[in-house]
Amino acid sequence: MEARCGPVERQRLQRSDVIHSYVQLVGVLEDGRIVCSSAGQTPARIGPPDLVTSNGYDQWLNLRLPFAAEERFIGIGNGKFIAVVHKALPVDTTIPRHVSLAIISLAGQRVLSSRRHFERRWMPRREELKPGGHRTVLIGDRLIAQVRSDTMDLAAVAALDEADYQQELASATWLLAPIGMGGGFLLAWLLWRVAATQMSLPAAIRSGLRRREFFPLFQPIVRLADQRVVGAEALIRWRRSDGQLVAPDRFIGAAEGAGLIGLVTAEMFRMVEKTLAVLARHQDTPYLSLNLSPGDFHSDDTEQRLHTLLARSGASASQVVLEITERGFADIGHARVVVNRLRGQGFRVSIDDFGTGYSSLSDLVRLDVDTIKIDKAFVDSIDAVAATNHIAAHIVEMAHGMSLGMVAEGIERGSQVQVLRSWGVEYGQGYFFAQPMSGDDFLALVHAQTPRAAACERAPSVLGELRDEA
Repeated sequence: MEARCGPVERQRLQRSDVIHSYVQLVGVLEDGRIVCSSAGQTPARIGPPDLVTSNGYDQWLNLRLPFAAEERFIGIGNGKFIAVVHKALPVDTTIPRHVSLAIISLAGQRVLSSRRHFERRWMPRREELKPGGHRTVLIGDRLIAQVRSDTMDLAAVAALDEADYQQELASATWLLAPIGMGGGFLLAWLLWRVAATQMSLPAAIRSGLRRREFFPLFQPIVRLADQRVVGAEALIRWRRSDGQLVAPDRFIGAAEGAGLIGLVTAEMFRMVEKTLAVLARHQDTPYLSLNLSPGDFHSDDTEQRLHTLLARSGASASQVVLEITERGFADIGHARVVVNRLRGQGFRVSIDDFGTGYSSLSDLVRLDVDTIKIDKAFVDSIDAVAATNHIAAHIVEMAHGMSLGMVAEGIERGSQVQVLRSWGVEYGQGYFFAQPMSGDDFLALVHAQTPRAAACERAPSVLGELRDEA
Protein backbone atom coordinates (compact mmCIF):
# COMPACT_ATOMS: atom_id res chain seq x y z
CA MET A 1 0.00 0.00 0.00
CA GLU A 2 2.79 2.42 0.87
CA ALA A 3 4.22 1.97 -2.62
CA ARG A 4 0.88 2.87 -4.12
CA CYS A 5 0.35 5.75 -1.73
CA GLY A 6 3.80 7.11 -1.07
CA PRO A 7 4.74 10.77 -0.67
CA VAL A 8 5.24 11.31 -4.41
CA GLU A 9 1.86 9.83 -5.33
CA ARG A 10 0.03 11.79 -2.60
CA GLN A 11 1.72 15.00 -3.70
CA ARG A 12 0.53 14.50 -7.25
CA LEU A 13 -3.04 13.87 -6.06
CA GLN A 14 -2.99 16.82 -3.70
CA ARG A 15 -1.79 19.11 -6.46
CA SER A 16 -4.71 18.01 -8.68
CA ASP A 17 -7.03 18.64 -5.74
CA VAL A 18 -5.68 22.12 -4.99
CA ILE A 19 -5.68 23.46 -8.55
CA HIS A 20 -9.30 22.38 -9.04
CA SER A 21 -11.15 24.21 -6.28
CA TYR A 22 -14.46 22.40 -6.78
CA VAL A 23 -13.02 18.95 -6.06
CA GLN A 24 -13.20 17.58 -2.52
CA LEU A 25 -10.91 14.62 -3.17
CA VAL A 26 -8.86 12.99 -5.92
CA GLY A 27 -7.95 9.34 -5.62
CA VAL A 28 -6.46 6.20 -7.15
CA LEU A 29 -8.91 3.37 -7.96
CA GLU A 30 -8.25 -0.32 -7.58
CA ASP A 31 -10.82 -3.17 -7.45
CA GLY A 32 -13.71 -0.99 -6.31
CA ARG A 33 -11.65 0.86 -3.71
CA ILE A 34 -9.96 4.22 -3.37
CA VAL A 35 -6.53 2.97 -2.33
CA CYS A 36 -4.87 6.37 -2.17
CA SER A 37 -6.20 9.89 -2.19
CA SER A 38 -5.32 13.53 -1.75
CA ALA A 39 -6.64 13.12 1.80
CA GLY A 40 -3.86 10.66 2.54
CA GLN A 41 -3.62 6.90 3.08
CA THR A 42 -7.29 6.31 3.90
CA PRO A 43 -8.57 3.31 1.88
CA ALA A 44 -12.28 3.43 1.12
CA ARG A 45 -14.42 0.72 -0.50
CA ILE A 46 -16.88 2.35 -2.89
CA GLY A 47 -18.10 -0.67 -4.86
CA PRO A 48 -19.07 -0.75 -8.53
CA PRO A 49 -20.23 2.44 -10.25
CA ASP A 50 -23.93 3.24 -10.62
CA LEU A 51 -23.56 4.21 -14.27
CA VAL A 52 -21.08 3.98 -17.12
CA THR A 53 -21.25 6.74 -19.71
CA SER A 54 -21.02 6.22 -23.47
CA ASN A 55 -17.44 7.51 -23.48
CA GLY A 56 -16.35 5.10 -20.74
CA TYR A 57 -16.49 7.15 -17.53
CA ASP A 58 -17.82 5.57 -14.34
CA GLN A 59 -20.28 7.49 -12.18
CA TRP A 60 -21.11 7.00 -8.50
CA LEU A 61 -24.25 8.96 -7.72
CA ASN A 62 -24.49 8.66 -3.94
CA LEU A 63 -20.98 8.00 -2.71
CA ARG A 64 -20.11 7.61 0.99
CA LEU A 65 -16.64 8.01 2.44
CA PRO A 66 -15.66 6.53 5.84
CA PHE A 67 -14.17 9.75 7.16
CA ALA A 68 -17.35 11.76 6.30
CA ALA A 69 -20.11 9.23 6.73
CA GLU A 70 -22.85 11.81 7.19
CA GLU A 71 -22.20 13.45 3.80
CA ARG A 72 -22.97 12.26 0.26
CA PHE A 73 -20.72 12.71 -2.74
CA ILE A 74 -20.60 12.21 -6.50
CA GLY A 75 -17.68 10.35 -8.01
CA ILE A 76 -16.42 10.35 -11.60
CA GLY A 77 -13.81 7.77 -12.53
CA ASN A 78 -11.92 6.50 -15.55
CA GLY A 79 -10.88 3.10 -14.19
CA LYS A 80 -7.62 4.42 -12.70
CA PHE A 81 -8.53 7.68 -10.98
CA ILE A 82 -11.59 9.22 -9.35
CA ALA A 83 -12.62 12.81 -8.70
CA VAL A 84 -15.08 13.33 -5.83
CA VAL A 85 -17.30 16.37 -5.33
CA HIS A 86 -19.94 17.07 -2.72
CA LYS A 87 -23.40 16.15 -3.96
CA ALA A 88 -24.74 19.68 -3.38
CA LEU A 89 -21.82 21.53 -4.94
CA PRO A 90 -22.86 21.59 -8.64
CA VAL A 91 -26.04 23.49 -7.76
CA ASP A 92 -24.61 25.47 -4.84
CA THR A 93 -25.09 28.86 -6.41
CA THR A 94 -27.40 31.82 -6.05
CA ILE A 95 -30.40 31.43 -8.35
CA PRO A 96 -33.66 33.35 -8.73
CA ARG A 97 -36.51 32.16 -6.56
CA HIS A 98 -38.62 30.69 -9.38
CA VAL A 99 -35.82 28.64 -10.93
CA SER A 100 -35.15 24.93 -10.50
CA LEU A 101 -31.70 23.63 -11.33
CA ALA A 102 -30.32 20.12 -11.81
CA ILE A 103 -27.29 18.23 -13.10
CA ILE A 104 -28.31 15.19 -15.15
CA SER A 105 -26.48 12.03 -16.11
CA LEU A 106 -27.54 11.35 -19.69
CA ALA A 107 -26.18 7.81 -19.48
CA GLY A 108 -28.94 6.71 -17.13
CA GLN A 109 -31.38 9.62 -17.18
CA ARG A 110 -30.60 10.19 -13.51
CA VAL A 111 -30.49 13.37 -11.45
CA LEU A 112 -27.05 13.78 -9.89
CA SER A 113 -27.83 16.96 -7.98
CA SER A 114 -30.72 19.42 -7.89
CA ARG A 115 -31.98 22.61 -6.34
CA ARG A 116 -35.71 23.06 -5.68
CA HIS A 117 -38.44 20.89 -7.18
CA PHE A 118 -37.37 19.12 -10.36
CA GLU A 119 -39.41 16.94 -12.75
CA ARG A 120 -38.14 14.10 -14.93
CA ARG A 121 -39.95 15.44 -18.00
CA TRP A 122 -37.57 18.43 -17.99
CA MET A 123 -34.58 16.15 -18.69
CA PRO A 124 -33.11 16.07 -22.17
CA ARG A 125 -32.44 12.75 -23.87
CA ARG A 126 -28.93 12.09 -25.12
CA GLU A 127 -30.01 12.19 -28.77
CA GLU A 128 -31.63 15.62 -28.30
CA LEU A 129 -28.38 17.40 -27.45
CA LYS A 130 -25.04 17.10 -29.18
CA PRO A 131 -21.89 17.37 -27.02
CA GLY A 132 -21.47 21.02 -26.14
CA GLY A 133 -24.97 21.77 -27.43
CA HIS A 134 -27.79 23.65 -25.77
CA ARG A 135 -31.44 24.43 -26.37
CA THR A 136 -34.41 26.17 -24.76
CA VAL A 137 -37.87 24.59 -24.88
CA LEU A 138 -41.27 25.23 -23.33
CA ILE A 139 -42.63 22.24 -21.37
CA GLY A 140 -45.99 22.92 -19.78
CA ASP A 141 -45.69 26.28 -18.03
CA ARG A 142 -41.92 26.08 -17.65
CA LEU A 143 -39.18 27.48 -19.83
CA ILE A 144 -36.48 24.78 -19.83
CA ALA A 145 -32.86 25.55 -20.66
CA GLN A 146 -30.64 22.52 -21.28
CA VAL A 147 -26.91 22.42 -21.95
CA ARG A 148 -24.65 19.40 -22.40
CA SER A 149 -20.99 18.98 -21.54
CA ASP A 150 -18.74 18.71 -24.58
CA THR A 151 -16.69 15.91 -22.98
CA MET A 152 -19.04 14.03 -20.63
CA ASP A 153 -22.51 12.49 -20.68
CA LEU A 154 -23.70 15.26 -18.38
CA ALA A 155 -26.22 18.04 -18.81
CA ALA A 156 -27.37 20.97 -16.74
CA VAL A 157 -31.06 21.85 -16.77
CA ALA A 158 -32.63 25.09 -15.56
CA ALA A 159 -36.42 25.35 -15.32
CA LEU A 160 -37.93 28.81 -15.11
CA ASP A 161 -41.60 29.41 -14.35
CA GLU A 162 -43.07 30.87 -17.54
CA ALA A 163 -45.26 33.23 -15.51
CA ASP A 164 -42.09 34.88 -14.19
CA TYR A 165 -40.27 34.85 -17.53
CA GLN A 166 -40.27 38.59 -18.02
CA GLN A 167 -39.20 39.40 -14.45
CA GLU A 168 -36.54 36.76 -14.03
CA LEU A 169 -35.06 36.37 -17.51
CA ALA A 170 -32.56 39.18 -17.29
CA SER A 171 -31.16 38.01 -13.95
CA ALA A 172 -31.25 34.22 -14.43
CA THR A 173 -27.49 33.69 -14.72
CA TRP A 174 -25.45 30.82 -13.34
CA LEU A 175 -21.82 29.84 -13.02
CA LEU A 176 -19.73 27.64 -15.24
CA ALA A 177 -17.73 25.54 -12.80
CA PRO A 178 -15.03 23.30 -14.35
CA ILE A 179 -13.54 20.61 -12.14
CA GLY A 180 -11.31 17.63 -12.77
CA MET A 181 -7.81 16.25 -12.46
CA GLY A 182 -4.57 16.02 -14.44
CA GLY A 183 -3.64 13.42 -17.02
CA GLY A 184 -6.50 14.19 -19.40
CA PHE A 185 -9.35 13.53 -16.92
CA LEU A 186 -11.66 16.53 -17.04
CA LEU A 187 -15.22 16.91 -15.80
CA ALA A 188 -17.33 20.00 -16.54
CA TRP A 189 -20.47 20.95 -14.70
CA LEU A 190 -22.33 23.29 -17.00
CA LEU A 191 -24.88 25.77 -15.70
CA TRP A 192 -26.71 27.80 -18.30
CA ARG A 193 -28.17 31.25 -18.64
CA VAL A 194 -31.85 30.94 -19.60
CA ALA A 195 -32.85 32.08 -23.10
CA ALA A 196 -30.95 35.32 -23.57
CA THR A 197 -33.02 37.76 -25.57
CA GLN A 198 -32.44 41.21 -27.01
CA MET A 199 -35.82 42.54 -25.99
CA SER A 200 -38.76 41.68 -23.77
CA LEU A 201 -41.47 39.46 -25.24
CA PRO A 202 -44.15 42.21 -25.34
CA ALA A 203 -41.77 44.47 -27.26
CA ALA A 204 -41.01 41.60 -29.63
CA ILE A 205 -44.74 41.03 -30.18
CA ARG A 206 -45.22 44.70 -31.10
CA SER A 207 -42.30 44.47 -33.50
CA GLY A 208 -43.66 41.23 -34.96
CA LEU A 209 -47.04 42.83 -35.60
CA ARG A 210 -45.40 45.75 -37.39
CA ARG A 211 -43.24 43.43 -39.47
CA ARG A 212 -46.16 41.10 -40.31
CA GLU A 213 -44.34 38.10 -38.80
CA PHE A 214 -47.56 36.37 -37.75
CA PHE A 215 -49.36 33.99 -40.09
CA PRO A 216 -52.50 31.79 -39.99
CA LEU A 217 -52.93 28.05 -40.23
CA PHE A 218 -56.22 26.22 -40.62
CA GLN A 219 -57.16 22.98 -38.85
CA PRO A 220 -60.00 21.32 -40.81
CA ILE A 221 -63.16 20.32 -38.92
CA VAL A 222 -64.95 17.31 -40.39
CA ARG A 223 -68.29 15.57 -40.06
CA LEU A 224 -67.46 12.23 -38.47
CA ALA A 225 -70.16 10.32 -40.37
CA ASP A 226 -68.53 10.84 -43.77
CA GLN A 227 -65.33 12.81 -42.95
CA ARG A 228 -66.54 15.70 -45.07
CA VAL A 229 -64.88 19.05 -44.30
CA VAL A 230 -67.40 21.50 -42.86
CA GLY A 231 -65.05 24.23 -41.67
CA ALA A 232 -61.74 24.96 -39.98
CA GLU A 233 -60.31 26.44 -36.83
CA ALA A 234 -58.04 29.39 -37.61
CA LEU A 235 -54.79 29.26 -35.63
CA ILE A 236 -52.29 32.09 -35.32
CA ARG A 237 -48.57 31.35 -35.51
CA TRP A 238 -45.46 33.50 -35.18
CA ARG A 239 -42.18 33.12 -37.02
CA ARG A 240 -39.57 35.70 -36.01
CA SER A 241 -37.43 37.39 -38.64
CA ASP A 242 -34.56 35.05 -37.72
CA GLY A 243 -36.73 32.02 -38.55
CA GLN A 244 -37.49 31.10 -34.92
CA LEU A 245 -41.02 29.83 -34.28
CA VAL A 246 -42.51 31.10 -31.02
CA ALA A 247 -44.98 28.74 -29.36
CA PRO A 248 -48.55 30.12 -29.15
CA ASP A 249 -48.86 29.32 -25.45
CA ARG A 250 -45.91 31.66 -24.90
CA PHE A 251 -46.86 34.68 -26.94
CA ILE A 252 -50.63 34.53 -26.34
CA GLY A 253 -50.16 34.63 -22.58
CA ALA A 254 -47.58 37.41 -22.88
CA ALA A 255 -49.89 39.41 -25.14
CA GLU A 256 -52.73 39.04 -22.67
CA GLY A 257 -50.55 40.12 -19.77
CA ALA A 258 -49.23 43.16 -21.65
CA GLY A 259 -52.63 44.29 -22.96
CA LEU A 260 -51.69 43.46 -26.56
CA ILE A 261 -54.12 40.61 -27.20
CA GLY A 262 -56.59 42.90 -28.99
CA LEU A 263 -53.92 43.83 -31.53
CA VAL A 264 -53.01 40.16 -32.02
CA THR A 265 -56.68 39.28 -32.57
CA ALA A 266 -57.11 42.17 -35.00
CA GLU A 267 -54.12 40.87 -36.97
CA MET A 268 -55.67 37.39 -37.01
CA PHE A 269 -58.95 38.78 -38.38
CA ARG A 270 -57.02 40.64 -41.09
CA MET A 271 -55.12 37.50 -42.10
CA VAL A 272 -58.17 35.21 -42.39
CA GLU A 273 -60.17 37.72 -44.43
CA LYS A 274 -59.07 36.34 -47.80
CA THR A 275 -59.84 32.74 -46.88
CA LEU A 276 -63.25 33.68 -45.47
CA ALA A 277 -64.00 35.65 -48.66
CA VAL A 278 -63.59 32.49 -50.76
CA LEU A 279 -65.65 30.41 -48.32
CA ALA A 280 -68.42 33.02 -48.55
CA ARG A 281 -68.83 32.16 -52.25
CA HIS A 282 -69.04 28.43 -51.61
CA GLN A 283 -72.47 26.83 -51.86
CA ASP A 284 -71.97 24.59 -48.81
CA THR A 285 -71.08 27.65 -46.68
CA PRO A 286 -68.12 26.18 -44.76
CA TYR A 287 -67.26 28.16 -41.66
CA LEU A 288 -64.25 29.42 -39.75
CA SER A 289 -63.78 29.11 -35.99
CA LEU A 290 -61.98 32.09 -34.48
CA ASN A 291 -60.49 32.00 -30.99
CA LEU A 292 -61.26 34.86 -28.63
CA SER A 293 -59.30 35.44 -25.45
CA PRO A 294 -61.14 36.49 -22.28
CA GLY A 295 -59.98 40.04 -23.00
CA ASP A 296 -61.38 39.90 -26.54
CA PHE A 297 -64.67 38.46 -25.31
CA HIS A 298 -65.28 41.37 -22.96
CA SER A 299 -63.92 44.10 -25.25
CA ASP A 300 -66.26 46.41 -27.16
CA ASP A 301 -63.68 46.57 -29.97
CA THR A 302 -64.15 42.89 -30.81
CA GLU A 303 -67.68 43.25 -32.17
CA GLN A 304 -66.63 46.13 -34.41
CA ARG A 305 -63.69 44.08 -35.69
CA LEU A 306 -66.00 41.15 -36.41
CA HIS A 307 -68.42 43.30 -38.40
CA THR A 308 -65.51 44.80 -40.34
CA LEU A 309 -64.34 41.26 -41.15
CA LEU A 310 -67.80 40.34 -42.46
CA ALA A 311 -68.08 43.52 -44.52
CA ARG A 312 -64.68 43.08 -46.15
CA SER A 313 -65.03 39.33 -46.81
CA GLY A 314 -68.68 39.25 -47.83
CA ALA A 315 -69.31 36.36 -45.42
CA SER A 316 -72.37 35.98 -43.24
CA ALA A 317 -72.19 35.91 -39.46
CA SER A 318 -73.35 32.28 -39.52
CA GLN A 319 -70.04 31.37 -41.17
CA VAL A 320 -68.11 32.49 -38.09
CA VAL A 321 -67.90 30.46 -34.89
CA LEU A 322 -66.39 32.23 -31.91
CA GLU A 323 -64.43 29.89 -29.61
CA ILE A 324 -64.06 31.09 -26.02
CA THR A 325 -62.31 29.21 -23.22
CA GLU A 326 -63.91 28.79 -19.81
CA ARG A 327 -61.75 31.60 -18.42
CA GLY A 328 -63.84 34.01 -20.48
CA PHE A 329 -66.94 32.99 -18.54
CA ALA A 330 -65.66 33.74 -15.05
CA ASP A 331 -68.46 36.28 -14.61
CA ILE A 332 -71.40 34.15 -15.74
CA GLY A 333 -73.92 36.98 -15.57
CA HIS A 334 -71.95 39.27 -17.85
CA ALA A 335 -70.92 36.37 -20.07
CA ARG A 336 -74.57 35.49 -20.74
CA VAL A 337 -75.25 39.05 -21.86
CA VAL A 338 -72.30 39.02 -24.29
CA VAL A 339 -73.13 35.55 -25.64
CA ASN A 340 -76.76 36.48 -26.24
CA ARG A 341 -75.73 39.69 -28.02
CA LEU A 342 -73.28 37.87 -30.32
CA ARG A 343 -75.76 35.12 -31.12
CA GLY A 344 -78.42 37.73 -31.75
CA GLN A 345 -76.17 39.13 -34.48
CA GLY A 346 -75.91 35.71 -36.13
CA PHE A 347 -72.56 34.51 -34.80
CA ARG A 348 -72.27 31.05 -33.32
CA VAL A 349 -70.53 30.65 -29.95
CA SER A 350 -68.57 27.62 -28.75
CA ILE A 351 -66.97 26.80 -25.38
CA ASP A 352 -63.40 25.76 -26.14
CA ASP A 353 -61.56 23.05 -24.15
CA PHE A 354 -64.77 22.23 -22.30
CA GLY A 355 -64.28 20.61 -18.88
CA THR A 356 -60.62 21.58 -18.40
CA GLY A 357 -61.10 24.95 -16.67
CA TYR A 358 -61.96 25.91 -13.16
CA SER A 359 -65.50 27.15 -13.72
CA SER A 360 -68.52 25.27 -12.43
CA LEU A 361 -69.98 23.06 -15.15
CA SER A 362 -73.43 23.79 -13.81
CA ASP A 363 -72.79 27.50 -14.50
CA LEU A 364 -71.32 26.92 -17.95
CA VAL A 365 -74.21 24.84 -19.18
CA ARG A 366 -76.56 27.73 -18.35
CA LEU A 367 -74.96 29.74 -21.13
CA ASP A 368 -76.92 29.82 -24.36
CA VAL A 369 -74.05 28.61 -26.57
CA ASP A 370 -74.21 26.59 -29.77
CA THR A 371 -71.46 24.03 -29.33
CA ILE A 372 -68.84 22.71 -26.97
CA LYS A 373 -65.40 21.44 -27.95
CA ILE A 374 -64.33 18.27 -26.15
CA ASP A 375 -60.73 18.78 -25.14
CA LYS A 376 -57.98 16.49 -26.45
CA ALA A 377 -57.21 15.42 -22.87
CA PHE A 378 -60.50 13.52 -22.83
CA VAL A 379 -60.40 12.36 -26.47
CA ASP A 380 -56.97 10.77 -25.92
CA SER A 381 -58.39 8.03 -23.71
CA ILE A 382 -61.91 7.41 -24.99
CA ASP A 383 -60.88 4.13 -26.66
CA ALA A 384 -59.15 2.91 -23.48
CA VAL A 385 -60.13 2.02 -19.93
CA ALA A 386 -59.37 5.25 -18.05
CA ALA A 387 -61.05 7.67 -15.69
CA THR A 388 -61.09 10.37 -18.36
CA ASN A 389 -63.10 8.00 -20.57
CA HIS A 390 -65.99 8.25 -18.10
CA ILE A 391 -65.62 12.05 -17.93
CA ALA A 392 -65.79 12.30 -21.73
CA ALA A 393 -68.90 10.11 -21.79
CA HIS A 394 -70.51 12.32 -19.14
CA ILE A 395 -69.70 15.49 -21.12
CA VAL A 396 -71.25 14.00 -24.25
CA GLU A 397 -74.35 12.89 -22.34
CA MET A 398 -74.75 16.34 -20.81
CA ALA A 399 -74.35 18.03 -24.22
CA HIS A 400 -77.02 15.77 -25.71
CA GLY A 401 -79.35 16.65 -22.86
CA MET A 402 -78.96 20.35 -23.65
CA SER A 403 -79.14 19.88 -27.45
CA LEU A 404 -75.64 21.28 -27.89
CA GLY A 405 -73.45 20.59 -30.88
CA MET A 406 -70.09 18.91 -30.20
CA VAL A 407 -66.66 19.01 -31.81
CA ALA A 408 -64.04 16.55 -30.53
CA GLU A 409 -60.48 17.91 -30.62
CA GLY A 410 -57.21 16.05 -31.08
CA ILE A 411 -58.51 12.92 -32.83
CA GLU A 412 -55.54 10.79 -33.82
CA ARG A 413 -56.90 7.23 -34.20
CA GLY A 414 -59.70 5.60 -36.16
CA SER A 415 -60.85 3.81 -33.00
CA GLN A 416 -61.54 7.21 -31.43
CA VAL A 417 -63.72 8.14 -34.40
CA GLN A 418 -65.73 4.95 -33.94
CA VAL A 419 -66.35 5.58 -30.25
CA LEU A 420 -67.27 9.23 -30.81
CA ARG A 421 -69.71 8.32 -33.56
CA SER A 422 -71.31 5.66 -31.35
CA TRP A 423 -71.78 8.35 -28.69
CA GLY A 424 -73.46 10.65 -31.19
CA VAL A 425 -70.65 13.22 -31.50
CA GLU A 426 -71.13 14.75 -34.92
CA TYR A 427 -67.90 16.65 -35.64
CA GLY A 428 -64.18 16.36 -34.97
CA GLN A 429 -60.72 17.61 -35.81
CA GLY A 430 -57.21 16.28 -35.37
CA TYR A 431 -54.19 14.76 -37.06
CA PHE A 432 -56.20 11.67 -38.02
CA PHE A 433 -57.90 13.84 -40.63
CA ALA A 434 -55.39 16.61 -41.34
CA GLN A 435 -52.72 18.72 -39.73
CA PRO A 436 -53.02 22.52 -39.62
CA MET A 437 -52.44 23.84 -43.14
CA SER A 438 -52.16 27.03 -45.14
CA GLY A 439 -55.22 28.87 -46.38
CA ASP A 440 -54.53 27.78 -49.97
CA ASP A 441 -54.33 24.11 -48.98
CA PHE A 442 -57.51 24.34 -46.92
CA LEU A 443 -59.43 25.96 -49.78
CA ALA A 444 -58.14 23.29 -52.16
CA LEU A 445 -59.39 20.63 -49.73
CA VAL A 446 -62.84 22.23 -49.64
CA HIS A 447 -62.90 22.68 -53.40
CA ALA A 448 -61.90 19.05 -54.05
CA GLN A 449 -64.94 17.63 -52.29
CA THR A 450 -67.45 19.59 -54.45
CA PRO A 451 -65.89 19.81 -57.92
CA ARG A 452 -69.16 20.51 -59.76
CA ALA A 453 -70.34 23.40 -57.60
CA ALA A 454 -70.35 26.63 -59.58
CA ALA A 455 -69.14 28.62 -56.62
CA CYS A 456 -66.29 26.20 -56.12
CA GLU A 457 -65.31 26.46 -59.77
CA ARG A 458 -64.89 30.17 -59.22
CA ALA A 459 -62.98 29.80 -55.92
CA PRO A 460 -59.46 29.55 -57.40
CA SER A 461 -59.95 32.64 -59.55
CA VAL A 462 -61.45 34.57 -56.64
CA LEU A 463 -58.42 33.64 -54.54
CA GLY A 464 -56.17 34.81 -57.36
CA GLU A 465 -58.00 38.14 -57.50
CA LEU A 466 -57.59 38.58 -53.77
CA ARG A 467 -53.88 37.82 -54.02
CA ASP A 468 -53.52 40.37 -56.81
CA GLU A 469 -55.28 42.98 -54.67
CA ALA A 470 -52.93 42.21 -51.75
